[in-house]
Amino acid sequence: VMIATPPDGAAIGKKIRDIGSAVGLADEAEALAARTDAEISRLVGEIAAIGGERKRVLFVLSISNGRIMAGGADTEAAALIEMAGGINAAPEISGYKPLSDEAVIAAQPDVILTMSRGNHQISPEQVFGLPSLQTTPAAAEQALISMNGLLLLGFGPRTPEAIRMLADTLYPGALN
Repeated sequence: VMIATPPDGAAIGKKIRDIGSAVGLADEAEALAARTDAEISRLVGEIAAIGGERKRVLFVLSISNGRIMAGGADTEAAALIEMAGGINAAPEISGYKPLSDEAVIAAQPDVILTMSRGNHQISPEQVFGLPSLQTTPAAAEQALISMNGLLLLGFGPRTPEAIRMLADTLYPGALN
């Protein structure tokens, strides 16, 4: 069975329902999807009410030969950043693509977001040692957030947890 997995928070409930139907647990999936959708909606509404300037977040999937592979538009990373109240710092690219040094400098991220597990784990020294990032607000504050990759990009029942975790880190004390 192929399940559509668009990088859109509004599609998570359908994904849960489709999987539940495929494995013969439609009723349980319906309940889980409804809870997940409601929690995402509640969190997004609460986050939207946070005052102040929004943080520019650059999702760094990997670094290879001094080049950043970033998450642009139409990615789970961009959708999660938006749901958590941030601004994707690389909206000019679509998907996960390498950024030129000029594009990284122009992005001026306030925060760098990475995955904390697997072969994609990136250290602060690797990130902030890059010349293209050294003049950014993120480097000035050493603002690096590392999250579990499946939590961050899985887009399933744990997505509300990921939204809250990222929003709490971006805007400490702003959520109830």
